[in-house]
Amino acid sequence: MGKVAGIVVSTVALLAVVVHGSAVAQPHEGQAAVGRAGSTAAGTTAVWQRHIGAWGRQDLDAIMSDYTEDAVLVLNNQVYEGRAAIRPVFERLFDIFGQGDNRIDEPVIRAGLVHITWHFTPHGSPAPVFGTDTFVVKGDAIAVQTIASPLYERYPVRAAA
Repeated sequence: MGKVAGIVVSTVALLAVVVHGSAVAQPHEGQAAVGRAGSTAAGTTAVWQRHIGAWGRQDLDAIMSDYTEDAVLVLNNQVYEGRAAIRPVFERLFDIFGQGDNRIDEPVIRAGLVHITWHFTPHGSPAPVFGTDTFVVKGDAIAVQTIASPLYERYPVRAAA
């Protein structure tokens, strides 16, 4: 199994552990979709819109306010726990994504879950690099995010010392 395939499998396994038991059934007519954590599809969409807006502005403080205090971010199987550990990751991501153009496909949003695919083309590169993020939203904040892409082999993100 290739490295990227292994990352995707690991990401899916992590999400199965985190979200297990909170899968969202289709709502009955007139009923809002609500995940176990109490996140509605509309609430999850609002979190996503707030987060992607902050990403576009490179507003680090706004980005960090989107995460729970004990949030977990997994980037290519490297785990960052808590806002203090996640903050330097976003500092590095802003640097990386400032070196090219990024296109995000239409997100898949369900109550408590956002999944995106994206295509980043570094300046001077003829081809984009594919990546994927998945967010688990609890209430009005991101509790878990996974990011997987071969991009981070070329542009490493290191854990804080």
